[in-house]
Amino acid sequence: FVAGTVCPSAGTYTNTWVAKDACGNTSAVFTQVITVQDTQAPVITCPGNITVNNTTGQCGANVSFTASATDNCSTPTITYSIAPGSFFGIGTTTVTATAKDACGNLSTCTFTVTVKDVQAPTITCPANQVFCAVSSGTYTIPTLTATDCGTMTITYAITGATTRSGSGNNASGAFNVGTSTIKWTVTDNSGNVSTCSITVVINPAPVAGITVTTANAFCNAVTLTATGTPAGTYSYQWYNPSGTLIASTQTLNLGLSDADGSYTVYVTNSGGCRSLTAASYNYQTQNQLSSYSVIALKDLKFETHQKVLSGSVGVTTAGGSVTFDAYDSIPFPASATPVAFVKAPAATFASPTYIPNRYVGAAAVTLPPVLTNTYSPTGSNFTVTTNNYVQPAATHYKNVTINAGLTATLTDTVYGTITVNAGARVIFSRTSVNMTSLVMKDGTNAGANPYTQLSLGNASTNIKVSSSVDVGSYNKVNPEGNVVTFYLADGNSDAESFHVTNGYNTVINSNIYIPVGELFVERGNTTVRCYLNGMFIAQSIHSDDYVTWSGNNCNSGNSFVSPPVFARSEQPAKETVLETTTPPIVEVKEQFRVNAYPNPSTANFNLQVISSSAEPVMIRVFDASGKAIQNVVRAQKNTLISIGAEYRGGTYFAEVTQGKNRQTIKLVKLN
Repeated sequence: FVAGTVCPSAGTYTNTWVAKDACGNTSAVFTQVITVQDTQAPVITCPGNITVNNTTGQCGANVSFTASATDNCSTPTITYSIAPGSFFGIGTTTVTATAKDACGNLSTCTFTVTVKDVQAPTITCPANQVFCAVSSGTYTIPTLTATDCGTMTITYAITGATTRSGSGNNASGAFNVGTSTIKWTVTDNSGNVSTCSITVVINPAPVAGITVTTANAFCNAVTLTATGTPAGTYSYQWYNPSGTLIASTQTLNLGLSDADGSYTVYVTNSGGCRSLTAASYNYQTQNQLSSYSVIALKDLKFETHQKVLSGSVGVTTAGGSVTFDAYDSIPFPASATPVAFVKAPAATFASPTYIPNRYVGAAAVTLPPVLTNTYSPTGSNFTVTTNNYVQPAATHYKNVTINAGLTATLTDTVYGTITVNAGARVIFSRTSVNMTSLVMKDGTNAGANPYTQLSLGNASTNIKVSSSVDVGSYNKVNPEGNVVTFYLADGNSDAESFHVTNGYNTVINSNIYIPVGELFVERGNTTVRCYLNGMFIAQSIHSDDYVTWSGNNCNSGNSFVSPPVFARSEQPAKETVLETTTPPIVEVKEQFRVNAYPNPSTANFNLQVISSSAEPVMIRVFDASGKAIQNVVRAQKNTLISIGAEYRGGTYFAEVTQGKNRQTIKLVKLN
C-alpha cells in the first residue's frame, strides 16, 4: 500500500499476478492496482445562535465562539466567515463555519450572532435660560444635542408658565412671563429612552413712569422723575423730542430753554431688563407755569425800559391784554437763539422793543393754590424803640411800628399793620406770617442803615396779607435770598395790592401772588433801577420805567439770586437800545391737558382740567390693582378738583375724560 502524499488515508494497492502450470510454465505477469479514495466529509457542529448586549458606549460588541468537527480519516480544520472575537454591529449577523479534512472534503454550518442595543441615547440639554421679557414674546433656545447608534425620535413638552409641545431638538418660540420647564424625550429605534429638562425664566419687563414736580409751585423749572414698577434699583435713559439720549439720571429738569415735545424715559432694572415702552411727558413751554416769571390774570402794562432777565410774560384769561412801551426787552440781553416769549390774547408793542417771540392766546397754565389771611389780629399796638428788639413769646401785638434805623424780630404769626420806618429792619422768625398790611418806608440812602429791610429767619416763609403791601425806594425785601412768597388774599372779592413807590434802588426777592388786585411797580430812574426777582402773579400788573425782572431757579442754591445793585455812588452803564423787526404773531391752539399737584402728596391732590371744550369732565380713580375707588361726575373744567384726602399710601391712577379726550395721571399718596 502506498499512501497519498496529500491525503494519507487514500492510496493505492498494487497486486502482481503470474500463472504457472504444472509443468512449471509461467504466464506473463499481470499487475493489478487498487486505488483507495477518502470522499467522506467531516462532521461539523456550530454553536447555537448567540445573543449579546452591546458594549457600553459602542454600537456593537466583540463576540467569541467555537464550532467543532470530526472526520473519519483526519482531524479537520475549521474556518469562519467572521472570525471569533470580531466586533459585531448592533443587529443580527449570520456566521458560516466550514470544516475541511485532509482530503479536501468540506462541510459547513451556520449560526447567528445578535447584538442588542440596550443603551439609551446620549443627550445634552442646554443650560437653563433666563430672559428679559420682549415685545414679541418669542425667544431663541439653544438646541438639544443627541447621539445614538440608530435612528432617533425627539420630542419636547413645555409646562409651567407656558404650555406647548413639539418635535425636534429646537424648542424656540413663544414663552410667557414666569418659569417654564422644557422636557425633551429622545427614543432610539430599539426603544431606549433618554430625557432631560431645563427651565426657561422670562422676567417681566419693568414699567416706566414719570412723576412731574417742581421744587415749589413758583419755580422756573419742571422736574421729571422717572419711576419703575415694581419697586427696585433702576438705571434710566432719557430722550428728548428728537430721540437723542440726553440724560441717565433719575430726574430731568426742564426749563424755558428746553424744546417742546415729548420727553421719554426707559428704565432698566438690576437684572438688565428694560421697560418695553417708554413713559412720556409732553412738555409745552407755553403751558408751563415754570416758563413764566410774570403772569397777569387780566392785563399787564410795561412802561419803557423794562428788562426781563429770565422767564417769560403771559396773560391767562381769554379777554386779557399786554402793552409794551419803547425799549422793553424780553429777554435781556439779546440772544442769537432767544427762548423767552410773550403770550397774550391781545398785545400792543411800541417801537423799538426787543421781544422776538410773540404768541397769541391765553397762557394755559395751572396756577398754584392761594393761601389767604382770614385772621383778626389781637393785642395792643406796639412801637419798637430799642435796637435788636425780639418780641417775647406768647406776646401778641396788633399794629407794630419799628422806628427808623432799628432792627426788630417779630415772633408771632398774626398782626394788623406793620410799619417799618426809614433804615429799619424787620425780621420774621416764623415760617408763616399773617398781617393786614405792610408798610416799608423809603430808605435814607445815607448813614449806616441806608436801606429799609425785611428779612426772614427761615429758609422758606409764607407772608399772607389781607389788604396791601407798600414798599418804598432804597428798600430790600429778603436780601438773604431765602424763599418767601407774599399772598395777598383774604378770601373775599375785594382787591388787594402790592405797591412799590418810587422804586429806585429797591430789590424785592420774593414771589408775589395777588389773585384779585394789582401789582404796581412805580418807576425807578435812569440812574438806578428797581429789581424784582421771583415769580409774579396778579390780576393786573403795571410796571413803570426802568424795572428789571428775573425768575426763580429752584435747581441752584437759593431760590432767589439777586442781580447786582448799584451803590449810591455808582452810575449804571448807558442803556443799550435793542431794536428788531416786529416778528409775526403766531396763533397757538390750546390742547386738552390735566395737571395734578401736589404729586406726590401727603394729603389731597388738586386736579385741574385745562380745556376749551364745553363738554362735561368725568374722572375715575383706580388703585394699583385696577379697582375703581372713586368717580367724579360732571366736574368743572378750569377749576381745582380736590380728591384723595382719604386715600391710603400707595399708587393711584386718575383717568380724566372729556368727550374724545382722555388722559391718565399717576398719583402717589405718601403715608
